[in-house]
Amino acid sequence: MNCFADFFVVWNSLLNGIIMQSLLNSHAWNKAWIFDQAADIFAYIAEHPEKAAEIRRFMNYYLPTTLKLLNSYDKLSRQRVKGENIQKTMFEIEGMMETIAGAFEKQLDSLFDDDALDIAADISVMESILKQEGLSGEDMKMPGLDPNDTSKTQTK
Repeated sequence: MNCFADFFVVWNSLLNGIIMQSLLNSHAWNKAWIFDQAADIFAYIAEHPEKAAEIRRFMNYYLPTTLKLLNSYDKLSRQRVKGENIQKTMFEIEGMMETIAGAFEKQLDSLFDDDALDIAADISVMESILKQEGLSGEDMKMPGLDPNDTSKTQTK
C-alpha cells in the first residue's frame, strides 16, 4: 500500500469518528462533505500518483489542521456550559469549515487542469479536421435534427 492509501485509512478513521461523535452538533457545515472531498482527492492521486507533488501542502498542512479543528470543535461541543470563549471559538471553526470545504473542492478541481487542457485540445483539433473535410458546419445538417426542417412533417 502506498503512503496516500495509508494516510487515507488514518484520515478516514479519524474523521469518521469525529463525524459520528458530533454530526448532530453541526448545523452550518457538513463534515461528511469535507470527508468526501478529501476521499475524492485521494482516489484521484491513487489513480495518478505522478500528481502527488501537487497535493503536498494539502497532505502536510490542510488535512492535519482540518482534523485538529474538527477535534477541537468536537471537544468544545461536548461541554455542558458554553461560555463566551467556547461559543466564539465554535463559531470561528464553523466559518473556517466553510472556507476549508471550498479549498478542498478547488484542490480537487485543480488536479484536473491537465486533463481539461488535453480534452479541449482534442476537441479543437477534431473540430478543425471535421471542418476541413466538410463534415461539420452550417451546411452539414442531419436530416430530422434541424428544428426548421419541415420536409417530414408536411402532408402531401
